[in-house]
Amino acid sequence: MPWHTKHTSLQERNNVNIEDTVALIDAGASVPGLPAVRGNLLTGPQQVVRIALALITKDGGINLPVGARVQEARLEITTAYTTGATISIGTASTPTAFQTTAQNNPQRANVPNTFVIHQDTAADNEPPRITIAGSPSVGAGFVTLRYTVPHE
Repeated sequence: MPWHTKHTSLQERNNVNIEDTVALIDAGASVPGLPAVRGNLLTGPQQVVRIALALITKDGGINLPVGARVQEARLEITTAYTTGATISIGTASTPTAFQTTAQNNPQRANVPNTFVIHQDTAADNEPPRITIAGSPSVGAGFVTLRYTVPHE
């Protein structure tokens, strides 16, 4: 069966107007199930940085590339932190750029707990920084950042 025939049956079966979907993509809209779009150009391949956490502020060890856009900041708590601990994810210049302390709860029981923030945030040529405050005595986890460098 040719692709066009499959495409048409998919459109009919799902009541999807392909021309409207293409117009949304051309306008820069996000369409579920399709790659991210910036203008008329698809973003570059996604890259991942995973950073193990303990009890103190930690830098990611590498600079995010010039022009990078963070698409997702994921905080996974594997051992609950003690009362008063806060965690934010960002960079040295903007410590809450990717996830603020209000967007997670590192003390929540029943670990693992995962807090995911989807976004499109600039992260130009700085290492990621996970700021851990409140002097916790117990706690551990991971931060995963998914980013891309859009085609220009």
